Amino acid sequence: MVRIAVVLSHCAGGRGFDYSIIEDSPKAGDVFVTSGGLHLVIDQESMKYLRGAQLDYEETLQGYRLVVHNPNAVSKCRCGLHDVLDIQGGAGAQAD
Repeated sequence: MVRIAVVLSHCAGGRGFDYSIIEDSPKAGDVFVTSGGLHLVIDQESMKYLRGAQLDYEETLQGYRLVVHNPNAVSKCRCGLHDVLDIQGGAGAQAD
């Protein structure tokens, strides 16, 4: 199965978030999502940040990747690689 997780980065004063997408086994408490034939597992904490997000498959000359389009992102960090998230009641809302 494919696991998607939200990971805190050092960008944007520690308020930047990145997405980890790896092959992994389900763990207790995980949320299971199936879409377009892709089976995902998401931990409960990451689910707070991923509500309403869309996962797209992109193929370019450099290769392929999965891209997260997250409506909870209020901006990008200066480098443009990480989302700054603002989620009511989530850990991102408390970050300085």
